Amino acid sequence: MDPGAVRRTLEPTASPEDISGSTPYDSFVISGVRLDAADHGRVLCSFLVTPRHASPQGYLLSGVTATLADQMGSAVIYSIGVGPSGVSLEISVSYLDTATVGEEIEVEGKLLRAGKSVCVISIDFRKKRTGKLIAQARHTKYLAFHQYQVVGRALPTPGDEQPKIYRMKLWATNEVRAKSKFWYFLRKLKKVKKANGQMLAINEEEIEVEGKMLRAGKSVCVISIDFRKKRTGKLIAQARHTKYLAVSSKL
Repeated sequence: MDPGAVRRTLEPTASPEDISGSTPYDSFVISGVRLDAADHGRVLCSFLVTPRHASPQGYLLSGVTATLADQMGSAVIYSIGVGPSGVSLEISVSYLDTATVGEEIEVEGKLLRAGKSVCVISIDFRKKRTGKLIAQARHTKYLAFHQYQVVGRALPTPGDEQPKIYRMKLWATNEVRAKSKFWYFLRKLKKVKKANGQMLAINEEEIEVEGKMLRAGKSVCVISIDFRKKRTGKLIAQARHTKYLAVSSKL
């Protein structure tokens, strides 16, 4: 188990950079979360619902619950000693009840399955005082890497001032490994070595998110959300969000 990684995932100390794989929104949500216990394949934490976690009506926001489910999935994976926590394949959340400002919530993540490439984690959200279940989530993570687009070529020479440019899409845990893979394959396939090569660009895929209203009733709305690669338009994920026009009911 990597207790340091588990704690960093759930207990930021200062800035978003202190949280493994975090964004500023992750930092905003999980600031104040306390890690209560961490065993192999199980993580327990708690937090107090504050006004910044709540809607104007004082209810815990569904997005906060979903973000914590995401972070808990990573924390549980770190608890079994796996390095990079991978990428999410699916996060589903069922909202059974709500919580209000001032209530303390206990969040328990458990490993359900750990394969060579896929892990499945369950996350329960309960009111700490009564033990009442308010939400259940299931987080499926692919223990692979980020997808990078890497562009490079051989260094220009007097005999070849415009060498051919090569572009590769690679899966890697970080940019350093992506670059290393790029030069490995370029050396094998085109006899271009890193020592006499030039890196032109490296970036992750840009994602476009589109939300559409499917149904709007008196009390319930249904929204579809598509996630596509912006350059190619390829669909990578679909979500459906059903909202009761008071509190969120299902994601």
